[in-house]
Amino acid sequence: MSSKNETILYLILMLIIVILSLIIKIGTLSTNNHYLYLKKDTKIETVDVTYPYFKNNDINIQINNYLKGIKKGYADKIDYQINYVDKYVSILFNKYNKNKITSYDSFIFDQEGNSISLDKLITNQGKLKEIVKTYILNKKLNVTPDKLVFNNYKYFLKDNSLELILTEDNKIDKFDINYNELKEVINLKFKEDTNYVPMTTTKVNYDKVISFTFDDGPSKYTSEIMDVLDEYGYKATFFQVGYMIRPQSDIVKEVVERGFEVGNHTTDHSNLNKLKPDKAKSKITDNNDLFYSITGKTMELIRPPYGLANDKIKAVIDKPIIKWSVDTRDWESRNTEKIVELTKAQTKDGDIILFHDLYKTTLEAVKILVPYFHEQGYNIVTVSELYKQKGITLEPQKVYYKAKVSS
Repeated sequence: MSSKNETILYLILMLIIVILSLIIKIGTLSTNNHYLYLKKDTKIETVDVTYPYFKNNDINIQINNYLKGIKKGYADKIDYQINYVDKYVSILFNKYNKNKITSYDSFIFDQEGNSISLDKLITNQGKLKEIVKTYILNKKLNVTPDKLVFNNYKYFLKDNSLELILTEDNKIDKFDINYNELKEVINLKFKEDTNYVPMTTTKVNYDKVISFTFDDGPSKYTSEIMDVLDEYGYKATFFQVGYMIRPQSDIVKEVVERGFEVGNHTTDHSNLNKLKPDKAKSKITDNNDLFYSITGKTMELIRPPYGLANDKIKAVIDKPIIKWSVDTRDWESRNTEKIVELTKAQTKDGDIILFHDLYKTTLEAVKILVPYFHEQGYNIVTVSELYKQKGITLEPQKVYYKAKVSS
C-alpha cells in the first residue's frame, strides 16, 4: 500500500473515532411529550410541552430546570426545533399562547453537556451588531437597531445560517444570516473545512422496556418519585387505594396532570377473596367513582390487594388485572440497599416491578434505580404503554404478570 493511501486510511479511521466519541458524549435523542404541571395554591395548571431528551443527562437536567421555570400565562404550549452544527447541538423552544407563538428561548450545548452562550461563539460582538443593524435597516424590521442588547438575542444554529430572533414591544422579528457572512465573527467549523466533524445523533431505540408500579398511595413521597422519573423522561403506574385518595386529592390530580397512569387498588385494600363477588365489585367501582369525581377520568387497570383474585372475583372485574413479576419487598425490608439490590438482580425486559410509594426508603431506592436502568438501556413506562410497545392488547378479566399474557 502506498504511503498516500495509508495516510488517507489513517485520516478516515481518525474521523470515525472522533465521530463515535461525539455520539457517545452527547448520547442519543428522543422526544418527550407531557404536561408540565404548575401548582398554584390548591389548583394545578398545565402547559403542553414537547421537549428533547438525551442520554447525556447533564443536558436533560438543564432542560428540566428551564421547564420548571415556565410560568402559566407565559405559555400554554411549548415545542422545539433542534439542529447539530460542528460540535454543538442547538435547541430553539417555541412558546405559544392561544396557538400563536409569542416568544422563544434558545440553548446551545457542547458534546460534554455544557451550556454555551452565544457570546462564547461570537469572536467579535461589535462586528455582529453591525451586520445585524444592516439587516434590520435593509429589511425594515420592527426592532430599533440602537436598542439592541446582544445578550437578549435568541438564536438557532441552522445548517447554513444563524437564525436570530429579536423582540421589541411584543413584536418579533426573525431572520437568517448566512455563515459566509459570519466567518470572521463566529467560532464554528463548517462542512467545507478540512477538519469539520459534524455532531451526530440517532433516535433513541430502547432495546428493553419495563414498568415501575407503586401500590397503596398516594402519599407524601408520590410527587418526589414522579420528579425522579420525569427527570429522565420516564413514566410509571400508581395503583391507588380509596382511603389514601380521599384526603390527598391534590396529589391524585397531580399524578394525572403529569401524564402518569393511575390504576384501581380498591377503596380499602380488602382481601377480595374473602368477600362475596358483589361486595368485591363495589370496592372496585366505588374507588373508580371517587377517582372520577376528582379527575374526570376512569381507572382502566386494576391490581387486587395482595395480588389475590380467585375465579369468582375475576368474573366481576371488567378491567385487565395487573400483577407483577418482580416484588421489591420494600414494604418488608424498608431498606434502600436491599430494595436496590433485589430489583437490579431480578429485573429483565418486559417486567412489571412492584413498589409502594409509602416509604422514604422506596423513594431513595428509586433515585438510585432510575439512573441505573437508564444507563442499562431500559425505558421505564406505564403498564399500558409497556403492553402497547410489546404489541399486546390488554383484555378485561385476564391476569398479566409481565409483558406476556398469563391465564
